[in-house]
Amino acid sequence: MSARPLPPLRFAPRTFEKVWGGRRLAALGIDLPPGTAIGEVWLVVDRAEEQSVVASGPYAGQTLDALMQAHASALLGRSRRASNGRFPLLVKYIDASQPLSVQVHPGPHTPPELGESKTE
Repeated sequence: MSARPLPPLRFAPRTFEKVWGGRRLAALGIDLPPGTAIGEVWLVVDRAEEQSVVASGPYAGQTLDALMQAHASALLGRSRRASNGRFPLLVKYIDASQPLSVQVHPGPHTPPELGESKTE
C-alpha cells in the first residue's frame, strides 16, 4: 500500500430517483437526469453494490474500491477502514421535496442478519 499523497480526487456523482425527490440538487452544479425526481446524490461511496468512480485526472475510471486496494493509507491517513474493509464514509446529498419518515438504523453491536450497522 502506498503512503504517497494522492492528487485531489473528483468522483462522478451517482444519482438516485426517489418518489419524494426533487430537482434542487442541480443548484449545486450536479447534472441531474432530465424529467426525474432525484432524491439522493452519492458523492463518495465504497459499497459492494455501488462504487464511486474517479471522474478525471490520473486515476480516471478507477473505482474507490480499487483505490482502497492500492492506496488505502494515502486515502485514510490516520483513520481506519470500515469493519468490512471498505472506505469508511458514504457522502451524499438528499433532496426531500416531501416529508420523510424517521429512520432508525441498527447499532454497531447488532447481529449482521438484522441489518447494516450505521452511524449518522
